[in-house]
Amino acid sequence: MSMRRVLVTGATGFIGVEVARQLAAEGITARLMIHRPHRAIYVKKLANDLVAGELADAGSLTRAVQGVDTVIHLAGRATFESYRVVRSTLVEGTASLAHIAAAAEVEQFIFASSTLVYDGIGAPANERTIPAPWSGYGRAKLEGEATLASVAAEGRMRIGALRLPHVYGARDAMFAMARSGLLVSPGRGNNPFSHLSVVDAARALIRAAELRWSGTSPIADDEPASWREFVAVLRKSFPRLRELRVPARLARLGAHAPALIARLRNRPTLLTPDGVSGWNRALVVEPGLLWPDLGLRPRFPTIRTGIPGAAQEILADDWIHSLDDHS
Repeated sequence: MSMRRVLVTGATGFIGVEVARQLAAEGITARLMIHRPHRAIYVKKLANDLVAGELADAGSLTRAVQGVDTVIHLAGRATFESYRVVRSTLVEGTASLAHIAAAAEVEQFIFASSTLVYDGIGAPANERTIPAPWSGYGRAKLEGEATLASVAAEGRMRIGALRLPHVYGARDAMFAMARSGLLVSPGRGNNPFSHLSVVDAARALIRAAELRWSGTSPIADDEPASWREFVAVLRKSFPRLRELRVPARLARLGAHAPALIARLRNRPTLLTPDGVSGWNRALVVEPGLLWPDLGLRPRFPTIRTGIPGAAQEILADDWIHSLDDHS
């Protein structure tokens, strides 16, 4: 079953831009919801239907979903800040969008969730692993899933939630640090972690929508890798990259100040105590999950192919990661 018309929320974010690019390449009509109008420059060539929208503005959401049959929901505060800070978009905003989409007879809703709903302790996560979020971000994502499940139970809309691991690509925060020549590692980095190229994350989200897939599942590439291994592969593409390793306890203490400053300025940030804790957790996904159901294989099955592929991508000189965009 194919999509006739799809709405992408968070379309100017890191994953959203890639989803929009792939939809355009497939010739799929997309409506892209833009939170900050000045960032439309990054996607204006990928769709002729841009709509301004706020998750807190029911009227704008009603306009955004009119005439679409599918929603790929990526919007929200994608940071490791406190639950109080992220709840408004990840829980309340997701709930509002889902109810409005269901009322508008949208058929399929795909939600980009996170493996941070797991505790990172024990065996690799699969569909049967019981969530136990330790961070505000993970808690909010899990509550967003619960809201969507209640909408699905009403039978008005099919819901699919993909729990994404660390998603990387040429436009992400780590690659920005690599290009700057300095990457700060808040811990030893020996813990295993699952990763996924943004190209493959977008492919999975789009295919799940196309197939009208419903359910909840973690997904990752074929081979977990520690942060130390990730940085080692990254350095091959950026030979001038220097890594500054800060002990985890010290990094966590030091993260309180920038987190407080960001909160006072109402700016999102990854430099938080939860961000440091996440770096030092062993969050691994069982390889091979969901891909067979989608009829896909990862284009970049490991970071050893995915990182060089991302590094070769030609970036627009004016790209600014949404977390660094203070306009």
